[in-house]
Amino acid sequence: ELMYHCGLRVNEVLALSADDIDFNSNTILVDKSLSKVSKRIYLDDGSKLDYISFEPIPYKTVPRIITIPKDILPILKITVEVSLLVARPRIFARFENGIYRFFRECATNCGIPNSKSKNPHILRRTYRFRNGGR
Repeated sequence: ELMYHCGLRVNEVLALSADDIDFNSNTILVDKSLSKVSKRIYLDDGSKLDYISFEPIPYKTVPRIITIPKDILPILKITVEVSLLVARPRIFARFENGIYRFFRECATNCGIPNSKSKNPHILRRTYRFRNGGR
């Protein structure tokens, strides 16, 4: 819904925290994107452990402020409240590959045959087209 109605990228949606949503002005502050970060930890025995974490990385450009459409406000409020109750740092707990998989499954179940249109970025393009190509 956020990607379709607000033109957000997958990793922008996944990086959103409760602090980014202002329900008084019905806006979303988009100032970061979820990115894979390679890390290395040195253990007490001198060995090392490499792993990948997913962290919100701030944009170096001017943040965007997006107006939240009224029809998605109720579900967004519930989603934010749930994330606060379970003390999640981000609103959405999925990762990028889960979003892509879910989107492909939905498109297949709806009978959409073209594999190029089974990509969530199509929602951003649809948003831009609906809003005059901005």
